[in-house]
Amino acid sequence: MLPTTGQAPCAIIALMEIFLSWSGRRSKAAAEALRIWLPKVNPAFKPWLSTADIDKGARWASDVAERLETARAGIICITPGNLHADWILWEAGALSKTIKNTYVCTLLIELDPADVKPPLSQFQATKMTKEDILALLSTLNGKLEDRAIPVANLPETFELWWPKLEAELKKLPPDEGAAQPQRSDRDLIEEILALVRSQTRRSIPSKQQREALTARKISEALEKALFSSNLDMNTLSVNPEEGSFSVAVDTPFGYYRFMCLDSVDAEDFADYVVSNLKARQDEGRLASSGRKVPNGIREESKPALEGCDSGSASKAGFQDPKVRKEE
Repeated sequence: MLPTTGQAPCAIIALMEIFLSWSGRRSKAAAEALRIWLPKVNPAFKPWLSTADIDKGARWASDVAERLETARAGIICITPGNLHADWILWEAGALSKTIKNTYVCTLLIELDPADVKPPLSQFQATKMTKEDILALLSTLNGKLEDRAIPVANLPETFELWWPKLEAELKKLPPDEGAAQPQRSDRDLIEEILALVRSQTRRSIPSKQQREALTARKISEALEKALFSSNLDMNTLSVNPEEGSFSVAVDTPFGYYRFMCLDSVDAEDFADYVVSNLKARQDEGRLASSGRKVPNGIREESKPALEGCDSGSASKAGFQDPKVRKEE
């Protein structure tokens, strides 16, 4: 009997179910070779192959669907003869939609990555070379957590077992009537163009994203400058407007609103705001009308003193700020 430790044995909870997808004689032989080879490299690998692992009398379709749902990884064995096989495409789609962290790759048999079209081309391709198989094994091993082979020991373990898999892959039977697919230059160019357009759309931020990013830069620069200057402040808000940003600063000595263009430098703007607030705090009035105002900035102010209302607005190229006071 196993000793009782209060925890389930690690081997039960850490096995990785790997779904092997195939279609055709050559693809099936490759999947069968992987089914035997993978557990020898690491016993925590648990490959599943429909032709070998479905019990007699079991409902074949439901068993396959169940394994697709529980698999943590999938290897799709692709040959020139099954590139467009409906069953391959269905299993590939089911694997990619199961678990968020499911790893799916294609094993290319007498194919190059350029030969594979979407949707299969979206998966990481593995060629039948020693280097690619080792990279695949490293990825799968890294997802085993406690049952993983130490990274330093993995190459040595792989060297021990690789000759057995290599020998099986070299004697794969041919697919009857299978011809090597040749994609036209136009087909390849159109796929590359579609990928570039998709990446470009994702890389160009929307107007809202740009505004949010600029507002955050202005807010961070202001908070840093205000903290360094030891200015008293109640609240600070930065809001985007059409082509500009409105910055409202509420202090014990007044409420101030500044406007800046979206092209203004955040740090220069923060220095300008702080210098004006310090002048109000230290002198009890706005800085003199002769002070320099950076390009793209306008300011407004409302003192906290009840019964007084003063304001100023200035911008490079505008008239000098004026102060209005009503008693």
